[in-house]
Amino acid sequence: MLVSDLETKMIQAKFGGCQPFLVVATAGTTVLGAFDNINDIADVCERHAVWLHVDVSASILFKIRWDSGKTLP
Repeated sequence: MLVSDLETKMIQAKFGGCQPFLVVATAGTTVLGAFDNINDIADVCERHAVWLHVDVSASILFKIRWDSGKTLP
């Protein structure tokens, strides 16, 4: 997710008479293990009084274990 685009979309929605209430960020996608910039997204959500949900893929835990050669606690 592009944080600058999120900020723009929030402003556009409010200007259009809508009230955004939720943003869903990703912490480890199933295929690529990609992460959104959760700290910056949280800042935008706080500025606009919007709830942030972070969706976490369990597959990222297995990737961390595999890459490190260690077991997770």
